[in-house]
Amino acid sequence: MRCAAVICEFNPFHNGHERILSAARENGADYVIALMSGDFVQRGEPAALERHARAKMALLSGADAVLALPTRFASSSAESFASSAVRILEGLGVVDELVFGSESGRLEELYACARELSDESRMFRERLADGLKEGMSFAKARAEALPHYRELLSYPNNILGTEYLKALIKMKSAISPVTVKRKGGGYDSLELSELPSAAALRTYALEGKELEPLSACMPEMVYSIFKMQAETYGLMTADHLSGAAAAALLEAAKNGNLTDYEDVTDSLSGTIRRELPYFTSFEQFADRCKSRSVTRTHLMRAVLHVALGIRKNDPGASGLFTQVLGFRKEASALVGRIMGCSKVPVVMNPPSDRGRLTGADRALFDEEMRVSDFYRLIRAVSSGIPGGAELAEEIVKV
Repeated sequence: MRCAAVICEFNPFHNGHERILSAARENGADYVIALMSGDFVQRGEPAALERHARAKMALLSGADAVLALPTRFASSSAESFASSAVRILEGLGVVDELVFGSESGRLEELYACARELSDESRMFRERLADGLKEGMSFAKARAEALPHYRELLSYPNNILGTEYLKALIKMKSAISPVTVKRKGGGYDSLELSELPSAAALRTYALEGKELEPLSACMPEMVYSIFKMQAETYGLMTADHLSGAAAAALLEAAKNGNLTDYEDVTDSLSGTIRRELPYFTSFEQFADRCKSRSVTRTHLMRAVLHVALGIRKNDPGASGLFTQVLGFRKEASALVGRIMGCSKVPVVMNPPSDRGRLTGADRALFDEEMRVSDFYRLIRAVSSGIPGGAELAEEIVKV
């Protein structure tokens, strides 16, 4: 049983994602696992569609099982996002290959860069420190510290790819990496095409236009799900959290504990305090507070973590688990093998499986259920349709 895995958000699923899943299969995999971000994503905002709908899209388009990457890690920096995801895949005990997209498409180049980042030579550390002192963001300073990889590290999928490889190197993992060269629109391109960016799909749908043009950008069954979800609930955005974020920021600033939250540094805490009286929306606040040293994405993640109550020293910060969101019925043998081999706790039935979790793992599970219920409540307020409780959600089977 040869198994490949992809680490993903599918926010939302499109033809480019199907291409990655197909590449994993064509490389010889009998089964493909998708380890997917839950209801909040790395950009520091809610996923456009809730996680079970996105899981079904993936299962109808080539994935055999969809597992969840907990929000604490899914909404973190590229390094934390990648290392946590690789830890889960390594712990499952069934993954032979990690398949990921990259702008480069050249595995050896990405590997060489990852090795230098892992080694952290004295020269690299000094150059990085100099860049940070000059007020550069961490990502910019790191790219400048490796000038021969500056262009490589200017593209987001390349950055994630090197982080996956770094994690594999540090864990001395036997999982083999495979990269697929990204085609079509760049990650921030808003042009609709056969291989668009997820940002293009979200932006178009949020403009209130007829959704039919998006049918060419997604597999047919995926488009049907997307259309139903979009017309029923609408797409979630960061601004849906504006009220909750403003209240949480005000409370944390009043209590003097802003820096307790993930991604909030001392300097960023000062910026938030200074700019909070001018808050009108989540996205407006991110634009107002971003700077040369703090990217908009970093700011978004920081505010999201305050809104969600995700703190640096929470009991769940050192925990780990994954949840099976869905699987193909023909892949029941894969799920059985995962349950038998995994060294990472795997949740199949949240209400009953919670009792098997202990310590930090249970705390992380409770945090995940809480933030997913929060997502459902915010969506219900926006759409006027109650969302129910995450614990009551059944596994998607196709």
